Amino acid sequence: MLEEKLIEDFVESTLQSSRDPTTYGDFRLAHIVALHLILRGQTDNDLGQYSITDLTKSTGMAMPNVTRMLNDLQMANLIIRHRDGRHVYITVTEEGKELYENGREEIKVYVKEFIHELNEAGLSDDELNNFLQTSIKIQGVREKLNKKYKEQGKKS
Repeated sequence: MLEEKLIEDFVESTLQSSRDPTTYGDFRLAHIVALHLILRGQTDNDLGQYSITDLTKSTGMAMPNVTRMLNDLQMANLIIRHRDGRHVYITVTEEGKELYENGREEIKVYVKEFIHELNEAGLSDDELNNFLQTSIKIQGVREKLNKKYKEQGKKS
């Protein structure tokens, strides 16, 4: 049986990390995530286009927040917006792709340092592997539950 205190500590940790303003280079993690979603969305879409509406749906963020983030990315020449009728599409520039790749590499360095610190704290390689596998599974469950709750919200 899990201890209630452990559950409470996990909730607090999750809430704290969701507000983490960590930056990688000049941009927050949220910007790197947005570039990732746009690039993935362009790849998944037969037309190679990704709209602001698509980004809003995939992030669950409110339109004003997405717009603000896109304004930051556009001012830094990381994305281009173009209109086709009523739809506004987003394209990641070469600079944006480079920042995204650099950001991914910096995040990898951070994760490796994090794992090293866990190892220094006494976790074995097997425990670290289990931790990473469990973390990946947890993220999958979170995505599944987030999707479920979004769908329930639309029905209400």
